[in-house]
Amino acid sequence: MNVHKNGETIIMNRLRIYVSHPIRGIKGKDVTHEDMVNNNKRVCVFADRVRQLFPEVELYVPGEHDEFVTIAYECGLMTVDQILEVDMAIIDTCDGVLFYDMERAFSEGMLEEFMYSADTLTPTAVVAGDVETYIMVSTIEVLLEDIANVKRKGCRATKTV
Repeated sequence: MNVHKNGETIIMNRLRIYVSHPIRGIKGKDVTHEDMVNNNKRVCVFADRVRQLFPEVELYVPGEHDEFVTIAYECGLMTVDQILEVDMAIIDTCDGVLFYDMERAFSEGMLEEFMYSADTLTPTAVVAGDVETYIMVSTIEVLLEDIANVKRKGCRATKTV
């Protein structure tokens, strides 16, 4: 992958971006199974759009892997905190975090992931759910430049959860 900045071309390996998004959403504990399924469907559409625009970037999208987590949560086998611990361990394997703010309000989980990203100096960007394509592309390009800078300087921290 090449990132261009000030006429300089930075050659990078394939980047992995964690896509933070609402699963329970702003309804929190009042969420229904159908709400969670719909939220995951929405983020999958968004992720497909990002992949078409940035095929060189690997996305990790929790909503694409959520069947086990949803069943475990609904059966009381996993708590939100336990789920977030796993999410944060996955963030540690990624180069950056893209927050998909489809409700114009961060969910509880997104807030935790945002704080974790800040604590570990992980590059982040936020894209609103109804944003125009050119704004989304610009936002993601800035995130990719931030990641390139972090990789070049080696200034990312890792926090053990």
